[in-house]
Amino acid sequence: MTVDEEEAIPLVLAGRPRKASTSSTSSSLSKLLEDEEQEVIGTSSQTETIPLRHRSRSPPPNPIVANVVSLEDDSKATTLSFRVFLLGSFLGCTGAAVGQIFFFKSNGIGFNIFLIILVSYPMGKALERLLPNATISLTRRWSFRLNPGPFTLKEHLLIGVLASGASGSSYAGDIVAVQDLYYHRDIGHVGGLLLVLSTQLIGFGLAGMTYSLLVRPTNMVWPSSLVVMTMYNTLHSRSSGMTSFRPPAEDRLLMAKKFRFFSIVFVLITIYQGMFSLSFDWAVITSISLQTPFYSSCNYFAGLVFSMWILVPILWYYDFWNYQSFGDNAVSSRLFNSKYEKYDVGAVVKPDLTLDIEKYNQMGPIQLTPYFALYYGIGFAVLTSAITTVILFHSDDIRMAMNARTKASTDAHVEMMEKSYAKVPASWYIMIGTSMTIAAIYVVVAYPLQIPVWGLAVALALALCFTIPLGIIKATSNTAIGLHAITELTAGLLFPGKPLANVVFKVYGYMTMHQCLDLAADLKLGIYAKIPPKDMFISQVLGTAIGGVVNYIFIRLVIADKREYLDGTIADPTGQWTGRKPELFYSGSVVWGLIGPFRFFSGKYKYLYLGIPLGAVLPFIPWYLSKRYPKWSWEFFSVPLFLHGSIQPPRQPNNIIVGGFLCAYVSQYWALRKRPAWFHNFNYILSSALDAGTSINALIVYALSLKGFDWWWNSSIDSEHCKPGS
Repeated sequence: MTVDEEEAIPLVLAGRPRKASTSSTSSSLSKLLEDEEQEVIGTSSQTETIPLRHRSRSPPPNPIVANVVSLEDDSKATTLSFRVFLLGSFLGCTGAAVGQIFFFKSNGIGFNIFLIILVSYPMGKALERLLPNATISLTRRWSFRLNPGPFTLKEHLLIGVLASGASGSSYAGDIVAVQDLYYHRDIGHVGGLLLVLSTQLIGFGLAGMTYSLLVRPTNMVWPSSLVVMTMYNTLHSRSSGMTSFRPPAEDRLLMAKKFRFFSIVFVLITIYQGMFSLSFDWAVITSISLQTPFYSSCNYFAGLVFSMWILVPILWYYDFWNYQSFGDNAVSSRLFNSKYEKYDVGAVVKPDLTLDIEKYNQMGPIQLTPYFALYYGIGFAVLTSAITTVILFHSDDIRMAMNARTKASTDAHVEMMEKSYAKVPASWYIMIGTSMTIAAIYVVVAYPLQIPVWGLAVALALALCFTIPLGIIKATSNTAIGLHAITELTAGLLFPGKPLANVVFKVYGYMTMHQCLDLAADLKLGIYAKIPPKDMFISQVLGTAIGGVVNYIFIRLVIADKREYLDGTIADPTGQWTGRKPELFYSGSVVWGLIGPFRFFSGKYKYLYLGIPLGAVLPFIPWYLSKRYPKWSWEFFSVPLFLHGSIQPPRQPNNIIVGGFLCAYVSQYWALRKRPAWFHNFNYILSSALDAGTSINALIVYALSLKGFDWWWNSSIDSEHCKPGS
């Protein structure tokens, strides 16, 4: 790799409008394309003819993308098939059930995309051999084949999209859980199911509006999609559509090395997580450090170090806001009374779920740990700084993307897609957006959720305003910034004293943007894999709908079976069923909804509002310094990423700092620059193997913890064997 190539990599991923020489990159790729077009590749004295597929003559400008993503496409490869719907639905239902069950437990596990890819591959190959080659006719015009032939990479990827869209827990499930467990209200099965489905699907209606800005541009890389693409390439042979510029024998040898490397790491991390774990818990660190550009990781971990190693000790030492009175709850998200004990929220709530002002005045104001209070103030700053950062550093990108909407793309992969496959019709986006909006209106009108229709409209408008700036940050830096703080504040100002209105507003505002960006990421993955956009859209929507239904079913089942543990009536002797996430959601509904920002953010907490203007101003500092001192690379200091890292606890433990940063340094800095060949061939394989092995390990631990005989593997005292006698 030349110096110019090395310098170009982070610049493209950063999405910054900075000049960098990429001439050597373009020339080398052009030469490779010319060699491919000769159709004859020689190895020593032998030659082999390679069939030409659809190729683009425009080289991809990003070296990392070029080393991961194929430049050719087999447009006849099977995409949506019976195997996709069967395996995707089965794995999606399983992932949704597991994700929702573990949502209520102290240590959740992720049924992530890497586990789905790993499990679905042998299942797909098995169906390739076992299913008969029969055609099933549904109508005179509609029929499908049970076994369309070899199990393709495109089928495998669509299974992953469908299953991952269904997997995990539903964010709207928080509303159902909080209503039932803490406010003792129930909107019934129809209302609950429509609430879950509408919040999960309504954001897809916005995705069509963001395609030209977040998916089509070359610098919208979506680094996490490259990791996913690498794992698919690792599992599938050259015949599945992978492109290589090496001789066939060398290509097969490298594929064997990649698969062997994946298998070794997968087995070792599975054992390590269970028996030999020291302090580098991969379930906590995750592979984000291996996927994220190094400048993003530096900003993120710098913020985390600042908050945990500098800010919190200083606040504690000087007893800021009586910090030392909170004892061991230094970064707790719980609510406390004036005696620094757990606040009894039920004592100040009327039967109609409004605030009993007289009792509230008697009990005194709610106290938060200084860190958790600053969590809200910094959260305001994150969002306003994100908007300013996008305006200062990405305005040229947005302008070019807007001007290029109707022009032919110069990106090799987009060019191939637009020539070979039809786009998703605008009517599809409009239809799903309109239908889910109608469902959402019905829910807020027909059920006592305390929010009017105009409040729902404000939530959706808020999501629309932040989708582009936060989407650009996620697409270029692999950092997802949510709308929790701004939606809670806005709802608190609009609907004071109404906790349910607050959480409903937050869920619709947050999930609309979140699901829109999820679909944008999948559409980018579809461009990398050369999958028809319509097939990607269908798989994502179907998976999300299936997941919503399964999520709702298991929310009800878990609450019915574990109610006493989840609402705090009694403590779970195993320490597993804590309901920590619904409790955090409940705390937010009390602070922002029941009490409201007018009452809560008064006195000492009124200064937290300064985060809004401060966040808007801070990005001007690196922007000015980048203009004043262009050689110092100040444009890589990202204020929103720094602030985002500083408020990760209590959602993330602070023991990820050292291990996470070391992984980022070794992977995205040292290996990328000193061992580029290893990085391009094995870095993302390492990432996917570690995540997949950790997920398998978590499933094994969960299976051994199920109710049954009380023995060493299944202790009734503590399934993790951390308590005496277990």
